[in-house]
Amino acid sequence: MLAVRHRILVDEDGYLPDQGGYIVDVYDALPTTANFIVLDGTEVIGGVRLTADSEAGMASDTSLDFLPLLSSSAHPIACSLFCLRQAYRDNMKPTVPTRGLRYRRSSKGGSCLANWRC
Repeated sequence: MLAVRHRILVDEDGYLPDQGGYIVDVYDALPTTANFIVLDGTEVIGGVRLTADSEAGMASDTSLDFLPLLSSSAHPIACSLFCLRQAYRDNMKPTVPTRGLRYRRSSKGGSCLANWRC
């Protein structure tokens, strides 16, 4: 997925500077982050990264501070680095299913994204 992000966001679209073949940051290493990939057969053609709020924050914190608008019981999730290979954009209309996506705390104190259903 990291190499596909680079291919799309650097090589195809020129949105980001070349970072040596991979697009990766601190949020990719967090246990509260999940990457969802888009496949054509076995080929990865795109994906999106979801990061639940944690002590380290979320990728969106650097561009938009929406946390003051949320209730104290909210469990926000940031969606970032959505990408889809150029060749597939005209033929597909990607949608993000919101039903079935749940954030929960594990019994071991960590966090996870669970129950993703299309």
